[in-house]
Amino acid sequence: MDAKFGEHEVAALDAAAAWQQALPVVEQVWEGVFDTTNKMLKVHADFGFELFEKKMNPKIETVLFALNVLEQILDAMYTSSELTPDETRMVLNARQQILLVQRVAEALKANCKDDYLVAMEQIAKQPVI
Repeated sequence: MDAKFGEHEVAALDAAAAWQQALPVVEQVWEGVFDTTNKMLKVHADFGFELFEKKMNPKIETVLFALNVLEQILDAMYTSSELTPDETRMVLNARQQILLVQRVAEALKANCKDDYLVAMEQIAKQPVI
């Protein structure tokens, strides 16, 4: 190890470099979440509550699993002090969309059309900012 740097300084430099590489992931995750909800809105518009589960591909359970993984990434990034205000906004916006998708899934599971419609309306109204 270079005599100029102690072990802790090298670790801090490595963490900072890793974070800089990870920041573009925020935008990719955000886009993935919104691509998913846009697809859900299209399936809803084309087929409605009655056929949503049958026509949604991938299935809502698969979508939920993928979004839960993305949510963990977003949560980890949100706790960082390295996010810019725009990146923080994107993280919060994507987390809200994931919550709404979870509400759709629960409504489908409970066969509750009213809850489904409310959640889909909220997804449609969620600003993409």
